Amino acid sequence: MPGHTFYRLERYNEYGSFARPELSQSLFTEMPLCTSLHLPLSSLATFKLPRVSELVVRVDRRNAINVWEKQVSVHSNLSGLKLLSIRHLGSLAEVDLIQILKSLQALETLVIRFDSQVRLDAFFRSFVPMRAQGTSGLNKASRKDQRSVVLCPRLESLHITHVHIFEPITVLEDVVALRAVVESPLKSFTLYNGSKKLELIGRDGRFALEEIDPVEEIEFDTGFDWYWPYRCNGDA
Repeated sequence: MPGHTFYRLERYNEYGSFARPELSQSLFTEMPLCTSLHLPLSSLATFKLPRVSELVVRVDRRNAINVWEKQVSVHSNLSGLKLLSIRHLGSLAEVDLIQILKSLQALETLVIRFDSQVRLDAFFRSFVPMRAQGTSGLNKASRKDQRSVVLCPRLESLHITHVHIFEPITVLEDVVALRAVVESPLKSFTLYNGSKKLELIGRDGRFALEEIDPVEEIEFDTGFDWYWPYRCNGDA
């Protein structure tokens, strides 16, 4: 497909049936109206997307952060990206993922599936607003200033599968409570791990841990916008 322009295509879903493209090529696949995509990182790097708002990507390259920064972020406009799902992180380290998220200021929903059960204390702490402690007495203008230094300031939904659910969960409570202080609240926060689900049940950072059918996690991790399992029927 490199070198072709699809003027009317609004959604694109690639199941990996194509050969991995050569990233050094000068030809790109252009989709000027496409807003929703599900594809491997290798393909995404060869696309020009001026209007993408929903993206499901599978990491299938070494040095994924270099591919993202030198190819994806250069050739596609990600300033309006509202939904990002990253499946099978592969070579993408936690620190790289945080670096990518720093540039996604409009992101509202983030879904991540890790390749193995890992502890993510440092990853979650990156969502705690900088200098947020002790800001409850700030006026509204000051809280908005604090919001500008929050990772993904418009994020409302955070869902992570195949992650080690740890106790205590103080860092998760901090993420919820302190983001709310600076007017960047999370409305939905869920972690899945096989037979367990940890879900936000209160705006004050309270979570509920429950046993689930592992099928629920699999269904959650399906990936694209027309069957996002956590969306309300009216939003589908």
